[in-house]
Amino acid sequence: MSPLKYGVLPTKSNPKELLTNWGSVKGVLTFGIDAINIDETPSDDHAGVGFPCHHLIAEKAGVISENLCNLESINIPDPLISLLPLKLERADGAPVRAVAIQTEP
Repeated sequence: MSPLKYGVLPTKSNPKELLTNWGSVKGVLTFGIDAINIDETPSDDHAGVGFPCHHLIAEKAGVISENLCNLESINIPDPLISLLPLKLERADGAPVRAVAIQTEP
């Protein structure tokens, strides 16, 4: 699965923010990433720049799934990805069971 499958992305200093912006313009409402944070993670050496990707997605009522793993083991073309969250009260996030479903033989 290539992130460039549905178009060519121009370069920008923050590729995650660019991809989020591009996706939201194209109508993408669910973003999954195999990293700890779709935004830049602040550290002791770098304060970060807030959470621009989170805000862009939230403005469109979108969904973010972070820390996905074993994505390389998905070996079916154009899988349907389903994210099944735990039901937690008064929370803005939850662990999910992420599954890839083959929709066509």
